[in-house]
Amino acid sequence: MKIRKGFVSNSSSSSFVIIGAHFNCDEVDKLIESLCKKADVKYEEFDQCEMLETACSLDYEWMNDGLVVGDRVAYGDDLIELTIIDIQSAVDKVKQKFKEYKIEKEVKLISGEGEC
Repeated sequence: MKIRKGFVSNSSSSSFVIIGAHFNCDEVDKLIESLCKKADVKYEEFDQCEMLETACSLDYEWMNDGLVVGDRVAYGDDLIELTIIDIQSAVDKVKQKFKEYKIEKEVKLISGEGEC
């Protein structure tokens, strides 16, 4: 029997680290509608991903139980090195965006595997 140690991935998922917040499936539509209203665009003009990227300059990852939104600080299995200052800068950026778009979620460091 062979035992694999370490990160395992396949083509349908990719690992990530985002400084931001998790929104469950029930919260996603409300979030997108709120962002559209603040950005003064019609909900129908953008799909959800375009809205986050284009109008709000926020990164995102879809997961099976919802959406993670914020600042992506790592993606895939690349080695990353972040200083505390880098992390604090990302936290500040996300907090400012959340405040601007009236997103009332605690900012956290979230890692996981997103669906591609």
